[in-house]
Amino acid sequence: MKVLPELTGSEKQIAWAKTIRINILVQYEDFLDMKKESTSYDKMLAVQAILESTTDSKWWIEHREYETYYIDKLFKEILFQYKLFNLKKEEK
Repeated sequence: MKVLPELTGSEKQIAWAKTIRINILVQYEDFLDMKKESTSYDKMLAVQAILESTTDSKWWIEHREYETYYIDKLFKEILFQYKLFNLKKEEK
């Protein structure tokens, strides 16, 4: 995975979002280790794309509830947003 980009927002938001993002990254890597065979390639790409491109601290803070308990739910949300982003890109 590439180096994660700098976050935007207030100093307090950035500090909070960095912690959330790192926790999600660690869980993502653990999740992949446990479910290597059953994790879809699209899901892996989507999570990686969000980790590498989402710089808005507010987004990470708003999705913080996924940090500990709902990592698979977060991956599904990320996959949905990734597909939506690609559809919008294709429309242009």
